[in-house]
Amino acid sequence: MLKADTGVKPARWQRGLDLLASLPDADWHRQQELDLRMALGRALFATKGYAAPAAGETLARARALAEQLDRSDCLGPLLYGQWLFHVNRLELKLALSFAERLERIGEAHDDDGLLLLGHLVHGISRMNLGDFVAARVLFERCHRLDDPAHRAVYAEIAMADPHHQMLKFLGSTLTWLGYIDQGRARLNQALKDARQHGHLYTLAFVLSYEGWFESATRSPQEIQRHAEEAVALSTEHDFPLMLAHGIVTRGWALTALEQAHEGLALITKGLSMNRATGAVVHHRCS
Repeated sequence: MLKADTGVKPARWQRGLDLLASLPDADWHRQQELDLRMALGRALFATKGYAAPAAGETLARARALAEQLDRSDCLGPLLYGQWLFHVNRLELKLALSFAERLERIGEAHDDDGLLLLGHLVHGISRMNLGDFVAARVLFERCHRLDDPAHRAVYAEIAMADPHHQMLKFLGSTLTWLGYIDQGRARLNQALKDARQHGHLYTLAFVLSYEGWFESATRSPQEIQRHAEEAVALSTEHDFPLMLAHGIVTRGWALTALEQAHEGLALITKGLSMNRATGAVVHHRCS
């Protein structure tokens, strides 16, 4: 599947599907459709947001094709994509079911990389459901996400690097559990490693989530600087969901710095942009 930094737009993959629709149905036809839909789903995530209805429809069709064609090698990436879609639409129990199925596939196929990814998304699901103790346990089982062999596979599956996601969400979970210093250390490490990693979408992801999770660990001035960087990066590379998060974060920082009128206007704008992508999961955090 296509990496987020390549800049390819969904229209390319949609044109391929349109052309394919005019050809006779056959196994090779369905295989080509599966490959195109997997690439299209990823491109839609990058350019429209994780909760875009078109992305959800594309991934659901792709998973049905993978099951018809007995393409078990595609099920891991597709289950991850469907988890990402549903968790951002706040369909948390449904998202949890995809996370647990991803873990089961990793176990059944003795695939350590998929199992670790399953633990990560299971942890994020538990965190969003408010079960911070269970989330912490799951995140702390994920430290081998930075294994180079696993990361090569994840680059073809996940939009943002899973190791950096784990550090980010573990830091947030520790903070909410009251372990402020431990949480701050993980969050600082997530940002430092993301800069060194050099993957633009991952850096935008880490920067843009500052205001959602880190008001207890950072000063408003520091959060504002990170938010402005996230907004600039997301604007330049057309990451609409990360742009929305960055704008909300900047608004929160300005409000905390007693610039309430401008801050609230930015929060309102960012939440509207976030909802326009179909996402609602972080509205409760604001």
